[in-house]
Amino acid sequence: MSLERLKAELEQLLKPFIGQQQDGLMEKEAQASVDRMFKGKERRNQPVMVERASLQVVGVDLAFDIGRIGLKRICTKFVPDVNGVHATVPDAVALGFVNSFQVYVTQGDQPHPVIHARYGMAKAYTSWCPATQGMPPVSSVFYIAMQRAAELGYDKTYFGVQA
Repeated sequence: MSLERLKAELEQLLKPFIGQQQDGLMEKEAQASVDRMFKGKERRNQPVMVERASLQVVGVDLAFDIGRIGLKRICTKFVPDVNGVHATVPDAVALGFVNSFQVYVTQGDQPHPVIHARYGMAKAYTSWCPATQGMPPVSSVFYIAMQRAAELGYDKTYFGVQA
């Protein structure tokens, strides 16, 4: 299933919530229905994959606006996880492979998210924090990672960079 098909399926799933009075309860119910959809797909072994990226979509964070429900962020994991990223950092959001590096985002207890690029099972990885280091150079792995993050809904402001 492609991201476009996923978005269409989510639109159908969320149609009953459009037009309802928007409050915290409605938002929780909408998010819960999306979470149930992903758990059901996992049980039926119907993973949602990002084409040509070796990424599986494991969840979606919804964004609510007056009269609208949209996608805020798409949560992903590596398939296959060749360097054991999710074993060592379970909350990592996978961005894909760039020049043989597994690129992912973590926040943990940090004030701003950090982009990591891991190469091999050893502790051979580098990190970039856009909030403190600014935008990465165009020629770096982290620049491509920022572009991929934007496609999944993680824009510059998410990383603490002023737009």
